[in-house]
Amino acid sequence: MGVAGPPGSKGDKGGVGQMGAKGEHGERGEPGQTGIRGEKGDHGVPGLPGTQGLKGEIGPPGNAGISGPMGLPTQCSLCLNENDVKPENVSIRSTGERNTPPLVLSGTDCVSFAIGHEESFGLTDGIDATFMTDSNPSKEAGTARFWATTNDNMRLLEFHDAPTLFFNRPSRIYDLEVPFHGNAHVIYNGFFFYKLNGQIPKIIRYDLKNKSTRSLLIPGFEKCKMKPLYLSSYNYVDLSVDQNGLWAIFSNVESDSTTVIKINHNDMNILNTWEIAINNKHVIDMFMAYGVLYTVEFSPTFDIEIHLAVNLISNNVTLSNIQGIHQTGGITTITYDYRNEELLVIDGRKRIIYPFYCDDEGILPSYVSSE
Repeated sequence: MGVAGPPGSKGDKGGVGQMGAKGEHGERGEPGQTGIRGEKGDHGVPGLPGTQGLKGEIGPPGNAGISGPMGLPTQCSLCLNENDVKPENVSIRSTGERNTPPLVLSGTDCVSFAIGHEESFGLTDGIDATFMTDSNPSKEAGTARFWATTNDNMRLLEFHDAPTLFFNRPSRIYDLEVPFHGNAHVIYNGFFFYKLNGQIPKIIRYDLKNKSTRSLLIPGFEKCKMKPLYLSSYNYVDLSVDQNGLWAIFSNVESDSTTVIKINHNDMNILNTWEIAINNKHVIDMFMAYGVLYTVEFSPTFDIEIHLAVNLISNNVTLSNIQGIHQTGGITTITYDYRNEELLVIDGRKRIIYPFYCDDEGILPSYVSSE
């Protein structure tokens, strides 16, 4: 064999060989980084309703509710002679206050009044609430049309118009310095007048503009407590406003008669006092209009009527028998708005307004429905 020659040049790359046999699994690698969160998917189809669960145990008793309105009087009570009040049996005794000039009151020539179709103004939060208008608004009072109270006796609510009152959306809330009692309050000349909470016979005047208060202590109750008014017994003092200004109605301290006082709302002094021989415990409510005290009572057929008209100007008492008020839940207060000639009524939790107008010619005013 001869000597090996020098190596030859590199040959061309060979073709791909056949695939070898599958190798064994290698070791598991380290986990990779967390990816970006995807978008929220669509809601799935609701599942089928589940089976009804077992009936639970009876829960503990709830808190006691507030007392409901007094029911209609029985037929027997209407048969009692003391309830059958006739004009000739009603006496009026007027006592002028000392150091005051003679009181001059404005009346009306209207002989016959009527009640128009009712209009609803929503619901209160309780049967002891109320709503009011200002028959003689001051310039500072603004454009508010309604005020209202609720079960919170430290607050007065103001409403810009009828829709906000209907839906109970006050435009302003006044926090009072002293609490009120009942729901027989009034708004007059930019002031809120109300009975002080409790047995103290004091009327409070709250200035809506500067939030100041002034009071009047009703004389005669130094040694005894005030008696509740009317069938409902919600109030001790019923405040009322008419063309002559501010009035207060309450039970006589020494008898079953009713006392009415005329108040100067500017200085909170009493101008005159009337003792009227009417037992108000058989009356639904009373209100003043044109210097006349009207009683709201049940008729023998259980209808509601404005029964008596006690004229404090002429000292005459006449039968009115004006019907048109329809009770559904128990009336707790009626007030008169002389500017709009309306009666504002709380019936159960309902706020209702009835037109109250002169009907001497039997012609309805344009703002009164004939329904």
